[in-house]
Amino acid sequence: MFPVGRINSYRAAQAFCDYLNSRGITAQLEQQDEFVIIYVRSESHQTVAQQELNEFLRNPNHPKYQAASWNAGSTSTNHQTAQSWSGGGTAIKSFLARTGIATKVIALLAITVTLVTGFGTNSLVFWFTFHSEAILNGQLHRLISPIFLHFPVLGIPFLHLLFNLMWFWDLGGRLEKRFNASLLIYHTVVIGLISNISQYLVSSSNSIFGGLSGVVFGLLGYCWLRGEIDPRLGFKLNKNIVIFMMIWMALGFVGALGSIANAAHLVGFLTGLALAWLDVKVFKFR
Repeated sequence: MFPVGRINSYRAAQAFCDYLNSRGITAQLEQQDEFVIIYVRSESHQTVAQQELNEFLRNPNHPKYQAASWNAGSTSTNHQTAQSWSGGGTAIKSFLARTGIATKVIALLAITVTLVTGFGTNSLVFWFTFHSEAILNGQLHRLISPIFLHFPVLGIPFLHLLFNLMWFWDLGGRLEKRFNASLLIYHTVVIGLISNISQYLVSSSNSIFGGLSGVVFGLLGYCWLRGEIDPRLGFKLNKNIVIFMMIWMALGFVGALGSIANAAHLVGFLTGLALAWLDVKVFKFR
């Protein structure tokens, strides 16, 4: 998909999207923070759609846009009526629609492994740890499996898992919806692999570590830098999110969050930055 621009009103964005579709230009919307990003499927339609957007912003109440929405069945009245009938179901569907299948599967794996291992407290945790001797003996899954382990933080069992899933759902879902499932899986594996190895190298031989947080910081770095060096993509993180996560990382390094995998966080973030730079500057991937 190719970005056209952004509008701060979902209803207005939907009206414009309906108009593009009525002209044979396949378009879709994606909510990002306070803005709605408009994409078109074909690069050949990108310039035309951007010109149409400029015209729409000058006169959004033109009858042609209302007619397109009416024909598409997405007027504000229809939208509100659907919400009033569906109630909480609409919110759940909207939440699930923010991600793709890869995001959901990875999140489900993290939940399953965490519960099966009793939040890292029972003997089953051994089968998912980074164990160098076992890896050399062919158990290669251990290179990546620690990302699915989660442990109590500050004495709260669910805190580690919920925090990581919340950010992975947002950042991973954003990547997958903008690009595809393959890119998210590739980035998750690369970031997870490098962050796990880094954490192992700075840990004692008998230490156990785990969590999606190294991947989360990697996706954060990727999304942030990608938006900065490729602004045409319409893929820009709110800077307050980045500041918050940097503060969270710093708290880990000063010990305010207990014993956590700080090396995985830092290296994961740096790996995400590197992947963003490579995708834009070297591979020209859009």
